[in-house]
Amino acid sequence: MRRRDYGSGGLRKRGNSWQATLWLPRDSDTQKRARKTFTAATKKEALERRSAYQRRLEHGLDVVGAESRLGEYFERWLREHAARSVSARTLVGYEQTGRVFVASIGSVRLSDLRTPHIEKALAAYLRSGASNRTAAKHLTILGAALGRAVVLKLITHNPATAVTKPRAVRREMRVLDMETLAAILDACDDPDFGRLINLAVHTGLRAGELLGLRWSDISWEHALLQVKRARNQFAESGFAEPKTAAGRRAIALSPREIAILREHRAAQSERRLSLGPAWPDQWLVFPRPDGHPESVSTLARKWSALCGRVGVADVRFHDLRHTSATIALVSGVHPKIVQERLGHSTIGVTLDTYSHVLPSMQEDAAHRIGDAMSVLDDPDRRPRASSEE
Repeated sequence: MRRRDYGSGGLRKRGNSWQATLWLPRDSDTQKRARKTFTAATKKEALERRSAYQRRLEHGLDVVGAESRLGEYFERWLREHAARSVSARTLVGYEQTGRVFVASIGSVRLSDLRTPHIEKALAAYLRSGASNRTAAKHLTILGAALGRAVVLKLITHNPATAVTKPRAVRREMRVLDMETLAAILDACDDPDFGRLINLAVHTGLRAGELLGLRWSDISWEHALLQVKRARNQFAESGFAEPKTAAGRRAIALSPREIAILREHRAAQSERRLSLGPAWPDQWLVFPRPDGHPESVSTLARKWSALCGRVGVADVRFHDLRHTSATIALVSGVHPKIVQERLGHSTIGVTLDTYSHVLPSMQEDAAHRIGDAMSVLDDPDRRPRASSEE
């Protein structure tokens, strides 16, 4: 029997297709040699596929893994890599990428995946009505998965890096004026919800952070509120710690907010006593009426219904956070303090997000500086250097 050397192979036509074969290196344990077959519609394509496979072998790539379909690989990446490095909530977003974005090109082999495949899938996803921001997020996640494939030597390069991300269009924030806030609070027939709205505007806390508050997080003596966790239905405990050090923060409370919280605690204590053992021992500041944790989605629905009764449209609960920051900046609170209260990682994030407030702050600063320097215009008030005798 003629000895087959690695790299040799054959080519033949079978029906309407062509088959190119390649003898693979001997197995180090069994010393047996396997043969790989490449089938394509044309002779040229079959030979190209064989050459590409051989090049991957010569570069030390995992050729078996490279033959996996993108969809199969992405699911494996979710289980074996992403699940260990991201939060449960983030993982849900990654899984969504697999269902709605990767699925359209999931049958493509990793070894055959090219930038045009991804560009075509991206264009189809945008045509389906997806926002630029969502499409860009899915592209980033796919890029991370393929970057891992490069590290594992399944592919030589990441085809997602050459795809131009859709330009994200930032959703315009809504800032509520005091008249609208007063109308919303007047229409609120749930005292607990009204007190939650008051605290949201005062502190700028996110919905999840408000629902994660426990009474032990409030220092009555120092009038401070500690942000230590947020409601997260995807986490095993239902709560998650802040993602960054800046997110774990202390926020000073005004006497007005302390009074509102004391009133809220007294009302909650009565309800807790009436329910007895049925009240769970979680000591949440803003739970459901039965004491169990409230969900962020339910809170959003309650807010939307309340705004609808007042006739205020297109206002998210998150806009209360923007309202809080805007009130603070317009009132002269230093941006650094606003950054710390909001839990932004840098002051640049705060200034970029609330740049709409800066013109009025600039105008106020100009008046203040002008007033301070007006002393130079009056000879009688102008300061003079003291002379030594």
